[in-house]
Amino acid sequence: MLGQMNFETPNVIDPGDNVPSTPSRSLQKDFENRGSSRVSISSNESDSDRIIFKPGLSRTIKINYEDDADDEPTSEPLSRVDLDPESGYENEGLIRPTSNPASPTMEQTRLFAAAMLNESEKRGFKRPTAPKDSPVKNLFGSSRYNRDEDYLRNGLGLDYPNSAMDKWRRVRRRRLGYTVCIILSVVALFTTFGVLMQKHVDEHDDRTNEVYDFLELHDVSTLDDLAEKGSPQNRAAHWIANYDAERVDIPSRDEDPGRLIQRYSLAVLYYALGGESWSTQLNFLASDHECGWNEEIPDENKEVFAVGVSCNPELLVDSLLIPSNNLSGSLPVEIRHLKHLKFISLKHNTISEIPSSLQHLTLLEYLDFKFNKFEGSIPDFLGKLAHLQVLGLSHNRLTGSLPTFSNPRLKTLAVDGNELSGDLSSIRQMNHLKYLYAQDNSFHGNLFHGLLMTQLPSLVEVDLSGNDLTATEIPSHIFTLPDLRLLDASNNQISGSFPGDLPPNNALEYLSFRGNNITSSIPDSISNFGKLTHLDLENNKLTGDLPNSLSKVTNMEYLFLGKNDYAPQPIPGELKELVNLKELSLDNANLQGEMPTWIEGLSHLTLLDLRENQLEGSLDQIDFSKFPLMKYILLNDNQFSGTASGMATMAQLEVLSIYHNGLTGDLEPICVGSNDLYWLASDCSNADACSCCDKCCDGDDCFGDSTWDELEKSKWDHSYSRAEYAFNPNILLGDVYQQPRGGSK
Repeated sequence: MLGQMNFETPNVIDPGDNVPSTPSRSLQKDFENRGSSRVSISSNESDSDRIIFKPGLSRTIKINYEDDADDEPTSEPLSRVDLDPESGYENEGLIRPTSNPASPTMEQTRLFAAAMLNESEKRGFKRPTAPKDSPVKNLFGSSRYNRDEDYLRNGLGLDYPNSAMDKWRRVRRRRLGYTVCIILSVVALFTTFGVLMQKHVDEHDDRTNEVYDFLELHDVSTLDDLAEKGSPQNRAAHWIANYDAERVDIPSRDEDPGRLIQRYSLAVLYYALGGESWSTQLNFLASDHECGWNEEIPDENKEVFAVGVSCNPELLVDSLLIPSNNLSGSLPVEIRHLKHLKFISLKHNTISEIPSSLQHLTLLEYLDFKFNKFEGSIPDFLGKLAHLQVLGLSHNRLTGSLPTFSNPRLKTLAVDGNELSGDLSSIRQMNHLKYLYAQDNSFHGNLFHGLLMTQLPSLVEVDLSGNDLTATEIPSHIFTLPDLRLLDASNNQISGSFPGDLPPNNALEYLSFRGNNITSSIPDSISNFGKLTHLDLENNKLTGDLPNSLSKVTNMEYLFLGKNDYAPQPIPGELKELVNLKELSLDNANLQGEMPTWIEGLSHLTLLDLRENQLEGSLDQIDFSKFPLMKYILLNDNQFSGTASGMATMAQLEVLSIYHNGLTGDLEPICVGSNDLYWLASDCSNADACSCCDKCCDGDDCFGDSTWDELEKSKWDHSYSRAEYAFNPNILLGDVYQQPRGGSK
C-alpha cells in the first residue's frame, strides 16, 4: 500500500584514540667529519651503500675544507686550479693557504688521494663500476658505483664547490626542506583536526549528558534504558542530542518540557518498531516539526489521510496512523507521554506486545491493532478507558477471557481470529455497542442469555461464528433489535427451533445459522424480513417444505438452504421472483423433478448449486446463454440426461461439476467456449476427448467435497462485507455507523 523509502541515521564520528605523532626532525646529515683523522662520506643510503674512506698511510694529513652549501655553481665548472705566484692564493679564491705549517701543498694532496685510492684497491675495497647501460645513475648521469673513485682520481674534486657532489648535496637538501615542510603541514593539519574533533566530542558529550539528565529528571525513560547501548531509548537520546537538525533546546526547570518529550518519545517509537526497516519512512526523524512526520496517502476509497503522525491545532500529537508498514517489535513505554493521543491504528504489522503504559492515554478513542502478533491476555485496563469507542484486536494470538468492559462509550469490539475462551457476559452492560466481531475463537456459554438481549439495543453487526456457543431455542426478541443488520451465529452448537412468529424487521440484511443443529422448519414468517439479502441455513436438521413465502423477500441475493432434511419436493416455483439472486445453493435438499425453464430468468446468478438431489430431465432445454455472469455450476449426483453442449456459451465459467449423471456427448466445445474454466469434473465415459477435463469419475463417490474445495479456492465471494472499523478515522463520527463501507470479512 505504501511506497518504498529509505532513511539513514547519521553515523557517529569517532576521532580515534591518538592524534598522529609529530615526525622526527633529525633528518640532517653530515657529509664529512671535519677535524677527524679520517675522511667519511655518508648519505641516507643503506649501510651496504655507505662508503667510508680510511687513511691508508701511517701519517695524518689534514685537509681544510671551506664549503658553502648555498653557493650556486659557476656557469663553467673549473677543471683545474691556477695559483697566483705572487700572492700565493689560488685564482678565483677557491683555496686559501692557512697559517698552519702542516697545511699540505697541492702536490701533497694529490699524492694523498692517489695513496688512498691505491690502498683501497690493495685491500679489495674498490667498488664495482656500473655497466655503461646501467639504469642506476646519480642525479647528473654518472654511475653511483664509481662516483667517489672518480672524485679521488680527479684530485681535489671532493672539495670542488661546483663539483657534481655539491650539486647532488644541494638537491638533497632542497628536497629535504620540501619534505620537512610537507610533514610539518600535515602535522599541523592533523593537530588542528584533532583539536576541532576533540572540541566536537566535548560538545557532543556535554549535550548528551544534558539530554540524559533531562529525561531522567522528568521520568521520561529510566537511566538503565538510556545507558544500554543500542536500546531504542539510547539511540533516540543520542539522536535528539547530536543528530537532530531541529536541535530542540533543552528546557530549564521553569520551561515547558513538552516539546522535547514529545519529539523524543516519537523517536523511541521509531527505533523500537524497527524504523529503519519500515516500508515507508513517513518522514520520521526529519528536520522539521514532528507533526510533519507523515505522508498524505489515499485509502481504498480514495480518501486522503495523513499516514504517520498528526497533531491538533496546539501541535500536540493526537493520531498515529501507520498500517501495513512492516512495523515490528514491542511498543515502548514512552508512548505514555503522548497523552493527547486519540487515534492509534497500527494494523497489519508484526508488533508483539500491548504495553501497560497505554492505560495512561486516557483520551484514547480509537485503538486498532488487528493483524499483528500480540500474545497473552487482553489487559484489563482496555475495558476501562473512558473515552474508547473502537477497539480492534482481530487476528492476533490472544488467549484467556474478555476483560470486563465498564466503558459505556465502546461502539466497536473486534476480537475475532484469536484463541480466546470463556463466556461473553462481560459485555452485557455495553449499551452503546454497535459492532461485535468475536468469530473464530473458543467462546462458550448460552448465546442468548444476557448477550443478545434488549439491554444491547444499539447492535448493528454481530458475528459470533466459529465458537462453541450453545442454545436450546432461538428467541424472537433478538429480531426486535431496531438496528440489527447482521447476525452470524454459524458453526456453533445451537439447537432448538425457529420461532413460528418472526416479528417484522426492516433492518436485518444478513442472517446465518449455518452448521448448527436447528430442527424446526423454516417459518412462513420469514417474509417479515423484507430487507434480507443473505440467508444461510445450510447444514442443519431443518424439516418440512421450503416456504413459498420466500418469494416475498425480493431483495434476496444469497440463498443457502442445502444439506437439510426437507420433505421431497420440486424446486419451489416461487423462487423465480427472486430476480436479484446471485448465489443459489439447494444441494442435498431432497429436490425432485426437472430443472425448470423459469430459472433462466435469474440472469444475475454467478453460482448455481443443485448437487446431490434427484433432479432429472434434459439439460438441453435450458438456454445457458441467459447466464452471462455464471461462474460456478454444480450439478453432480443427479439424474440429468442429454448433453451439456449448451454450457459452451458461458464464457465466464470457471467451475463445472457434472459427474454421476446420464449425460452424453462431447465436452470439447465447453473447453473451447470458456475462457476461464479451470475445473471440469465429469464421468469418464464422456471425458475421453475432453482436453480440459481435470477429473473423471466411475466410482460411487470420487471426489467427496473436493469440488466444493476447489470452489473455495476460487475468487468466489460468499461472505458478507462488514463496516470498515479499522482504517477510516471518520468512523468516530456518530452517523457514520449507520452505513457499511468497504472491508471484507
